[in-house]
Amino acid sequence: MAQDRVWVSAVKTDSTLVRGLEKDKSEPGWVALDERRDPAEQDLPVHLYGKYRDDPLKDLPPLFMGGSGIIMSGQIAAPMLKFDLGRTLLLPLRIFLADRTTEIGAERAFYTIPRYHVFEALAPEGSPALRQSEYDAAQWLLPRAPKDGDVAVTPQALEAPAIWFDPRLINGFFMGGPLVAALQEAGVARYWQLFECRVV
Repeated sequence: MAQDRVWVSAVKTDSTLVRGLEKDKSEPGWVALDERRDPAEQDLPVHLYGKYRDDPLKDLPPLFMGGSGIIMSGQIAAPMLKFDLGRTLLLPLRIFLADRTTEIGAERAFYTIPRYHVFEALAPEGSPALRQSEYDAAQWLLPRAPKDGDVAVTPQALEAPAIWFDPRLINGFFMGGPLVAALQEAGVARYWQLFECRVV
């Protein structure tokens, strides 16, 4: 059953998805986020800008990374907006070229995840395929070529919100089974590079 399943996303390990974008940290929405507050309604959508004046930011994929973290089209975000995301924020986003006036892809209704719900349920002892961080023995990295079953989580993971981040896993985050089922039904799950976890 979907509610008994947990998945890990490896999308953060895919450097081909990185685009040259940056935020203006003085904008109220980003100020609020930097201060660990939720942005006010009048400060949304948040904005990102091209880093390079010669980059036209053409052919942006449905899901990519840059500036604020993961960025996705409205089609990918739509199923997620129906779920309890806990402290994870899924915010509307506008993207501009480096001139800060030319908007890109306005018809696609971009969204971004600048903050995740923190929930500790990773089971490193049951995940021998994980790579230990060379900087901190208490932190882990996904395998370079992950597959289903490589990552184990505790049963508490089944009580987490639809999306969550365990700070011990540096380059991955988790999704609950019902959300993944909704993404699959919408035909957009493939963009998340998902691998099923073992519940131990």
